[in-house]
Amino acid sequence: MAKPYWKSDKHLREAISDHKNGRIESAFKKYDAIIDSNPENVFPYRYIASLFRELNRNDLAIDALQAAHSILSKRKNIHSGRQDHNVDHDGLFFTDSSISSDLASLLAIEQRNVEALSLALEAIEDNQFDEQAREISIYLLSNSGKIENAIEIFETAPETVKTKYSVCLALAISLIRAGRTEEAIKYRNMGLELP
Repeated sequence: MAKPYWKSDKHLREAISDHKNGRIESAFKKYDAIIDSNPENVFPYRYIASLFRELNRNDLAIDALQAAHSILSKRKNIHSGRQDHNVDHDGLFFTDSSISSDLASLLAIEQRNVEALSLALEAIEDNQFDEQAREISIYLLSNSGKIENAIEIFETAPETVKTKYSVCLALAISLIRAGRTEEAIKYRNMGLELP
């Protein structure tokens, strides 16, 4: 089995180590150097986004994830036969949906719900098992009154999503708001029965 990309790239490993050890400025410089040497490498953008999230700079984290998403979208167009993954320059697979769902999550936090929902649905299309994207979609659809769509996404989800209490509760609350109490009780109880 091949090493994960971040373990095989010495510069990325060093940047991650600086990041984990609180050497933020050094980590940023190393991530930037990696991007300078290979602007199509999505990994440093993702880690930069993580750093910005830790610094409560969601606006800059969004910018970094949008850059990674843009790179992956270009590759997806080039490799149109591949729906779930793109190949990085080292031949390693990188999941599109993970970038899309991370970006959707940040956009939802920033109340950019239309963009967030679009990306979350795109992530589900790329990877039906993307739990984060399904949760975001269910929350946003439920809160915008599109309950039928939220229920459809819930009902077609893998069991791992259906076992999230918060997802069951979001659906139940939306159903109560719509006056659909019996259905709301079903989803509420489903959430309460979880281990």
